[in-house]
Amino acid sequence: MMADIQTKRHEPIVYKVHDLICSHPGKWYSTEDLCRLIYGDYCPSLDTAMREIIREISLDEMLQTIIISGKQGFKAAQNDGEVEQYLTTALTTACSHFDRYWTIRRKYGRDLQMKLPIGKYDSLTYEAVKRVERDNAVEINIQQTESGQLSFGV
Repeated sequence: MMADIQTKRHEPIVYKVHDLICSHPGKWYSTEDLCRLIYGDYCPSLDTAMREIIREISLDEMLQTIIISGKQGFKAAQNDGEVEQYLTTALTTACSHFDRYWTIRRKYGRDLQMKLPIGKYDSLTYEAVKRVERDNAVEINIQQTESGQLSFGV
């Protein structure tokens, strides 16, 4: 007896978007275009939903067509050059985000630590976060009467 192969089931709309993009491989679709074609309307919540659908399509290995994204929107990859260029761009972007993440993480980890000042304008501590004190605070006086009622005064 053969075992049944289990595949991930998507909502029908996911397959509809996949089929639309794959039916015109060279055509770029913006999220707004896809929302108008699939939902018949466009708004920020539909934009978010469409981006989630595209992400689902891109990450599912059973849907084999490579969907690439760019400033123009999304499209099915047409040739090896497009895929290689997309991979290079994606790796560069990921490395940039990674570098920025660790730089901020290091700075934040040093926040408020003591250090030796370098030069006469340097501080004694690292100041990675510029904390703002609230100067517009209002003092409120609360008094309780003999009957137990509270009165507030400014």
